[in-house]
Amino acid sequence: MLIAILVNLSHLDIPAPYDTIAILPTMALIIIPPFFIIRGYEIDTERQLLIIKRLGWNTTFSLNFIQATYHDEKSMKSSIRLFGNGGLFSFTGLYRNKTLGMYRAYVNDPKYAVVIEWPDRTIVVTPKDPEEFVHCIESNKSVYS
Repeated sequence: MLIAILVNLSHLDIPAPYDTIAILPTMALIIIPPFFIIRGYEIDTERQLLIIKRLGWNTTFSLNFIQATYHDEKSMKSSIRLFGNGGLFSFTGLYRNKTLGMYRAYVNDPKYAVVIEWPDRTIVVTPKDPEEFVHCIESNKSVYS
C-alpha cells in the first residue's frame, strides 16, 4: 500500500523540497498507528492491576475501587472522538457519549466492549470473551485475553 501511494505521488510534478513533505504525512499514517494496536488484556490478581498490552508498552489500571464492570456491545454507540485513533487498527483514546460521559477506549472490536467504571474514570476494553472477562474481574481471578 505504501509503495502504491509513493508511486502515485511520484507522478506529480512537485518541486524538490516539497516532495518529501508530501510523502512524510502518508508514511506517518502507515507507520505510527500499528504501535497503538491493543494486543490483549491481562488481569494481575497479585498486584490488583488490569494490564492493557500494546505493541511497545503496557498501560495499567488499578482494579481497586471499581464501581461497575459490564459487557455492553453498544457502549460506544454515538461516541465522539475527542482525541485519539478512530479505527485505524484500533479505537484508542478519549471519547464521549451520552451513556458513559467521557471515557478512554482501548478497543479492537466494539461488539466485545466491556465497560469498567471507577469513581473518577471510565474505560472500555474488548477482550475475546467479554462475559468471562467481567466474571474474572468480579471474582478476582486471573485471565489472559
